[in-house]
Amino acid sequence: MYKNTTRIFVVPAVIMFFACWALVGLMGQTATSEAAPPGGSCTSNLDCAFFEEYCSKAVGDCDGVGECVLRPDLCTQEFDPVCGCDDVTYSNACTAASNGVSLKGLDACDGGGGECAAKNEPCGTNSDCCSGICKPNGKCR
Repeated sequence: MYKNTTRIFVVPAVIMFFACWALVGLMGQTATSEAAPPGGSCTSNLDCAFFEEYCSKAVGDCDGVGECVLRPDLCTQEFDPVCGCDDVTYSNACTAASNGVSLKGLDACDGGGGECAAKNEPCGTNSDCCSGICKPNGKCR
């Protein structure tokens, strides 16, 4: 006879999901009370209160004072290369911001290791690719 065991697995799975979700939320917060609140001034990403935020600075003012703002969750695939304060070329300003990086300039970075990889070239992370997307097979989209 058929026995319904679905309930045995669903309830613990739901509980684990919410427990993990809460834990991830706590891990994203810094342990100090010195972190800037959203919209507060900062000099690095470490000054912002949550992992979802980054220290957004004026273009070209990489060593200056910025403001803690939320990192974008989604970006378009528009190709309009910009140079990040980390000397990496990003496919567009949104992709740089989603990686927690302010802009050094509104064009691709000059030479060196900061160049982005073109379509089908090897990559390790999304920021390696001009498109901002490193596929699971390790090649840029």
